[in-house]
Amino acid sequence: MELEAQAMNLVTRNTLSHGKMLPAEIWLKVFLFMKVWSNEWDTAITDFPLLLTRVCRQWRQLARSCSELWTLVCCKIRADSMQRGALKGHEDWLACTGYQPITLNISCDIQDPTLINPFLQLYYAHFAHVRALRIRMSYRLTGRALDPPPQNALPICEEICTSINGNSNISWLCPVFQGKIPRLRSLKMDRNTSGTQLLLPVEAHLCNLVSLDAACNNFRLHPADIIRSCPHLVHCRLLFRLSNEQVRMWDVPNAAPFIIPHLRTLRLGDWDAYNWRDVFSLASFPALEELTIIGHMWPISSFVPFLKRSQCQLRALVFQSTNIPADALLDILRCISSSLKQLSIEQIDMLLVALTPNADSKIIVTPLLEVLKIQSQGPFAHTDGRLIDLVRARMAGLVTGVATLKEITVECGNMTTG
Repeated sequence: MELEAQAMNLVTRNTLSHGKMLPAEIWLKVFLFMKVWSNEWDTAITDFPLLLTRVCRQWRQLARSCSELWTLVCCKIRADSMQRGALKGHEDWLACTGYQPITLNISCDIQDPTLINPFLQLYYAHFAHVRALRIRMSYRLTGRALDPPPQNALPICEEICTSINGNSNISWLCPVFQGKIPRLRSLKMDRNTSGTQLLLPVEAHLCNLVSLDAACNNFRLHPADIIRSCPHLVHCRLLFRLSNEQVRMWDVPNAAPFIIPHLRTLRLGDWDAYNWRDVFSLASFPALEELTIIGHMWPISSFVPFLKRSQCQLRALVFQSTNIPADALLDILRCISSSLKQLSIEQIDMLLVALTPNADSKIIVTPLLEVLKIQSQGPFAHTDGRLIDLVRARMAGLVTGVATLKEITVECGNMTTG
């Protein structure tokens, strides 16, 4: 082992010795090429750029002179942060950014505001240069104990992502959304205030969004008006868990029809059985390609008219925890038969009724279907001849004019031998 260590030391010294003959521009290109972040949330203050400064004097000078190396700023606040002098390390890191636009990740694994606030104040001073802000807090916090940021502090921010313990009070974030965020394109809010009634004033920042991912209860707007307020939306997930009291807090939806022309992926869900009738009654999504619906919300009489009105080429459809009668499922599949390639559903019997060709009809439902996923909590006999015949015919390409089924997944809570 000692000989191996000596050999490695010799190789390293020779490499650095020859490296001194390379121009600084080449080294900078190498450094930037090596700027790979495997996990942005877990990147510590002692990672890649600082490691470069510890190799030799030349590398230290080059690394500190290249502000682009330091633009991913990861603040992981831990219990021993102050003891190790991490705050001073963060100050030095920010000095190296040269006021370039930065991605700021704040991850907090403690509950003591006296340890959190010094870091928050340090980064608030640099909010004007934040292009992407991501905040993750794992433990329950009393929001009033945290120092709030100033208003209008994010003039160039394009992305905000928050993942905060659902039982925390997040009133300290209100100034962020009360101010102006004119360039905001992506908003992700995960788990926020699932246990409280606090609503953040985020509605003013929806108009330029391209991506909206909200698994929280932070909106006062009705879901239909949330989507209506995002005319440039491409990707959308709204996953709520609402009590009747929270639903009553919503504003009455605007009754005017609306179109979101570029929306391609949409995921709607509510485990407490709130239905999305108003969304499907009012909206048209002509570019929609992927749709996921979660929750016991059927029947929805407006769903098939929504598909016909949108005239979208829907490629993937997922029903999760949704009880759909066979006739309703058949009407849906007929409506998107010419484009559907992926289907995921939980009700095996309903699916078999809908997909099994009728002897009296020459029309084959979903002729382009390539991927089929069945998830059922109830019992299912693996010898069920209907499913075996359907899979055999589709996977073997035995049905004329029907694409070959490339993948099928069956997950059942209770598989019986029947």
